[in-house]
Amino acid sequence: MGRPQTDTNRPPLWLDDIAELVTDRWGMVLDDEGKKYVLRPHVENRSAHLGVSEWDYLRKARANSLDGAELDRLIGAVMVGETYFYRDGGQLEALVEHLTRGWEESGEPPSVWCPACATGEEPYTLAMLFARSNVPARLFATDINRYSLRPAALGSGYGPRSVHNLPADLAQRYIEKKKGRFAVREALRRMVRFDVHNILDRKCPAVPWGGAWHAIVCRNLFIYFREDVIVRVSRTVAKGLKAGGVLVLGAHDALGLVGSVLERVEIGGRTAFINKNADESRSATPRTEAIVLRREGAPEAPAQSLSRDEVGWDQVVHNLVRKGCHQLALTILDEELARFREPRTVLLAACLELRLHDFKSAQVRLTALLRGNYEPATVYLILGLLHRKRGDHCLSDEALELALKHDTRLWPAAYLVAGSAERRGDLVATEILLERCLEGLNHGDYDDPVLDDIVRNVLGFGPEFIAVDARRRLVQLHKLAGDATLQLERAPTQGPRK
Repeated sequence: MGRPQTDTNRPPLWLDDIAELVTDRWGMVLDDEGKKYVLRPHVENRSAHLGVSEWDYLRKARANSLDGAELDRLIGAVMVGETYFYRDGGQLEALVEHLTRGWEESGEPPSVWCPACATGEEPYTLAMLFARSNVPARLFATDINRYSLRPAALGSGYGPRSVHNLPADLAQRYIEKKKGRFAVREALRRMVRFDVHNILDRKCPAVPWGGAWHAIVCRNLFIYFREDVIVRVSRTVAKGLKAGGVLVLGAHDALGLVGSVLERVEIGGRTAFINKNADESRSATPRTEAIVLRREGAPEAPAQSLSRDEVGWDQVVHNLVRKGCHQLALTILDEELARFREPRTVLLAACLELRLHDFKSAQVRLTALLRGNYEPATVYLILGLLHRKRGDHCLSDEALELALKHDTRLWPAAYLVAGSAERRGDLVATEILLERCLEGLNHGDYDDPVLDDIVRNVLGFGPEFIAVDARRRLVQLHKLAGDATLQLERAPTQGPRK
């Protein structure tokens, strides 16, 4: 008998399970069409790419063993971003007019947050409208999908559909054509700051960078969520608004549910929601902890902020890494690499891609550095950390051992290889490696925050803990060696057989 025919129109059994996982974990509800035309092809394509079955993909997702980049792809596929410049521009015009009046009365520059910004057309549209009115606005845009944020942060690579609705005067002043694609002009790009943030993740701060905003533009995001998630996110957003701050939603969002948290108002004939219950203390100028990048022609930054020109790109990157803004730091490094391909910059970019779980791109950069024989000890160390992060301990140990051949004082390499030797039962090698680890720690820690950040991320601890743990394990090894020697001394010697 031949193989039984399968019904291709019938959804596979795993599809409902993955849809349920998406709903439980992120609160996103998919209808039958969303499952069939969005979720199913995505899971089938990614499973084939990873070389696993759809059931294995589901099991990995449930066990949190999919890497961050793969989860980003899954969420990004579910949240299909329909965006272009000047989308429902009348609503944005009304918001800018409202915020401009507030600025003229108080003298405080408007601050606007655009969560779920996708590839950035919406915040850039707001930047155009503020720039046209000469209003020094502070614009912040975030998205869960770091792959969307790359073109957003660069402000380039937009196709004809992205600009089809943009009024001619705005297009002429703020858009330029590059290699057959469209890009925003440099001065406008500097008005918007981008970073990775998941508005649904309870572990994230209520609002990135600890700010309080005059407006939050969150259009057509709530259409994906369950009712309880909509209410929870509305409360999160309310905490981020100043007293009198407004929330702007899309026409298809669940306006009634949001109205249970914020007060519904009309701004320029458009529906919005105002926060009238915020503490008056929130009306102070928002605290912008991360560095705000500014070029000539961009609005003035807060007094405590530093521009990229004032401190140098390397210091800007270091400060961003210390504050956890890895995606933005990587964008800056990519810009520098486009101007001058310096090996040290390539190494730092590889470290950030590793931190962001973009293992393939990081490995390509590291391999190129090895071909150029640039700092092989450090490059092999980062390559070993990459394989360790991917779960391939054999390749990791090979790279780390090569790193130690070039520099015996690389304490992260010595510490990780010592763990592998101890698991194999090679106690002599373990002792030697732990002593090398302590020697390297005594020599000093990494003076580069990017390298220090990735080492801490992979090891899970800082050098202080590593030093204590290495000493503790050495004491245990010495005790084991002493006990073994004592047993040999006490063992009766046997004479020769007759």
